[in-house]
Amino acid sequence: MMEVETVNTAKQWLIRILVGGVIGMAVLYFVGGLFHALLHGGPTFLPVSPDLTDLVGSKSLAALIQFCLYFAFGAVVGAATLPFADEGGALALRSLIHFVVTAGLFSAIVWLCGWAWSWQAWLAELALLVLAYLLIWLIRWIVWYVELCRIRKALGLEGQHGKKEEL
Repeated sequence: MMEVETVNTAKQWLIRILVGGVIGMAVLYFVGGLFHALLHGGPTFLPVSPDLTDLVGSKSLAALIQFCLYFAFGAVVGAATLPFADEGGALALRSLIHFVVTAGLFSAIVWLCGWAWSWQAWLAELALLVLAYLLIWLIRWIVWYVELCRIRKALGLEGQHGKKEEL
């Protein structure tokens, strides 16, 4: 029974990572193309970063690196759609690790693609990522809490004002 559960969990992770990676590539392709155009003063959509092209010396290699980063970022975001752990300490640790990986990939993208023209711009962009991350976790906690209250009420474990009834 445990093996089937482990295989199902692994399949769920793989599916979420692959779907997230593909969505990440698609979304960041358009967002990146718009950023590249805005930052380089033209109305033309630029799918490959001119900054990354200059850095590596090849548009093909720049495109490969850029799309690998886009896929990896999407995959990490996709992995966050599954629960990390059941217990508070493990959840906090895994969430922290996930954020560090997410922030690292985000930073690699903004620096290599030229979206951060200074360390101050990078910090501002990272602050936006932190706010988005915190907002998502707050929404997830609220949804979880509302669901928990509904379950407790259905089981008759709550009295008035959401307090547990005395037995």
